[in-house]
Amino acid sequence: MRVTILGSTGSIGRNALKIIRNNRHLFNVVGLSCWESVEKLIEQIKEFHPKIVAVKGEEEAEKIKDKTVKVLKGIEGLKEIAAENVDILLNAISGFNGIFATISAIESGNRIALANKESLVAGGEFIKNLIKEKKTEIIPVDSEHSAVYRLMKGEKRIRKIILTASGGPFLFYSRKRLEKVKVEDALKHPKWKMGKKISVDSASFMNKALEVIEAHYLFDIPPERIEVLIHPEAIVHSMIELEDGSILAHLSNPDMRIPISFAFGIQGLKINVKKLELSSIGKLHFLKPSGTPLKALNLAYYSLEKGGTCGAILNAGNEVAVQAFLEGRLKFVYILHVVKEVLKKVKPEPISNLSSILSADRKAREEAERIIKTLEKK
Repeated sequence: MRVTILGSTGSIGRNALKIIRNNRHLFNVVGLSCWESVEKLIEQIKEFHPKIVAVKGEEEAEKIKDKTVKVLKGIEGLKEIAAENVDILLNAISGFNGIFATISAIESGNRIALANKESLVAGGEFIKNLIKEKKTEIIPVDSEHSAVYRLMKGEKRIRKIILTASGGPFLFYSRKRLEKVKVEDALKHPKWKMGKKISVDSASFMNKALEVIEAHYLFDIPPERIEVLIHPEAIVHSMIELEDGSILAHLSNPDMRIPISFAFGIQGLKINVKKLELSSIGKLHFLKPSGTPLKALNLAYYSLEKGGTCGAILNAGNEVAVQAFLEGRLKFVYILHVVKEVLKKVKPEPISNLSSILSADRKAREEAERIIKTLEKK
């Protein structure tokens, strides 16, 4: 299988390469990309020998001395590497930039394993229509959406989708306690080892809000039929409720190699995942979201109700707020406030093309920065 992995130095990318390492005879790594972690990328180049890589810019490109590999730069580099013909392209880029690779891959007819939820959150109907037009297959890699994808196979009587959420590191925290959390606290997810941005999103519950939007576009399910339950054990990755009242669930130990290997679509892959022993777990808990989690989810449902570029506006506001928090410029408790205010102040427009998405993204980022400046002293 010819494969390209975008975001290869991140958590998803490294897990994908673990699978490839254990199944060398089945894979040919064509392309790899990272944004700034060039040292890790250089190690991957030495091990997997891709013919093409993409990095952030000239400074990063100059560090790659291997003359056997073609080095691409910036957004145009992401577009070019995503267009390279492969059997499957894993888009594990973090953040909005992933949309450029997703669009390029769709237009080139590449089959996509999608871990970049921002593509569908910001791109909405535009991406969905492009997929239909180009007849491209997208297989979700988020553990929740991968579970739903597998559960829905052959089912025609689906009443609703139930996405599960671990609750993150601040489950049951009071507002007063949340006021005092630091960056290092938000990065300590109880179940997953992830990058900084997605870890903060999980802590604020914005990650689940983004997943609600993504599920709507992936599975063509109305928002009112997408439910979220907090499940601290993170064993049930998602469920579907059928019209007869029965519920189908997908269970496994929390390990991203499971959805990644499923997306690769090769039977019998060696992935060395710990077997799930239900008897050792004993109990599984499910809670309805309230407080901060519910506030985050309401932003997602509001965005879907408004439609158009509202997803791009929500995503941009969140990305700017999270970055400000990571830089120490914004308190954790104000992340959702920034997103909510950005949604109020930036008017959504219909999505006619990529330019309308980029325009909404730019306006939302500018507005988010203005809002953050008013909060920096608080």
